Amino acid sequence: MHIAGMSVPPVLAAPGGRVMARLRTIGRRGLLALLSVTVLLLVAVLGALFPDRTLPLTWYVPALDMAMVVTLAVVLMLSSTDSIIRRHGRLLPIAFGSTALGLVWLAQLLTFPGVLPGTYQLVSNQAAPYLFHLGHIGMPCLLTWILMRPARPLSYPGRSLGARSWRRAASPA
Repeated sequence: MHIAGMSVPPVLAAPGGRVMARLRTIGRRGLLALLSVTVLLLVAVLGALFPDRTLPLTWYVPALDMAMVVTLAVVLMLSSTDSIIRRHGRLLPIAFGSTALGLVWLAQLLTFPGVLPGTYQLVSNQAAPYLFHLGHIGMPCLLTWILMRPARPLSYPGRSLGARSWRRAASPA
């Protein structure tokens, strides 16, 4: 006998009859509230099932910082490539901002206690949180600065990505 001839009931079938009628009377807001309460209840039950002790995650912050540095390096590469291909300077401030933020997150990665072996003068319990907050406050500040920059066509896009253009991009318009 072929599988097409069999009657297989769907696993994820919508409930019928009285259940669907009650769900329709609740409406979208009620259904959203019901879903929210269900998710909160699930989180509470899972939280109660986990052990009381916390696990040391010494690798967590450095791994996230490295992911941020790699992501900002990709942003730098894409914005630089776009500036060269399109011969337009609208993404040069983004390349500058991603470089600056990448350096902040790299410094935060290296000043986090336990990443570098040994003791160093700038590696402390205060340097890493300061750089963490600098990165989080600096991101919206740099994005605001980027949005206020005027964009213009570039005659020599390769030269515009050089050291002289970084000084020009950082200066006010």
